[in-house]
Amino acid sequence: MLATVAQRAEEAVSGARLRILVIGGGIAGATFATLMQQRAQPVAVVERAAKSDRGGYMFGLLPLGGRIVQRLA
Repeated sequence: MLATVAQRAEEAVSGARLRILVIGGGIAGATFATLMQQRAQPVAVVERAAKSDRGGYMFGLLPLGGRIVQRLA
């Protein structure tokens, strides 16, 4: 049986003191989820687009943005 989105989100954060649900896996959602996981906080991310979606983003990073991206790696 396939789990619903709500059931998968509940499983991702069950037992956690702080429960975080991120709606949207775009730049902001993915960055926030990565930061929370680096701080050992369980996060559930819900994204509407299919994994095979070929859409993407183009953005420029100024010096501050480059330092932030380096810290995420």
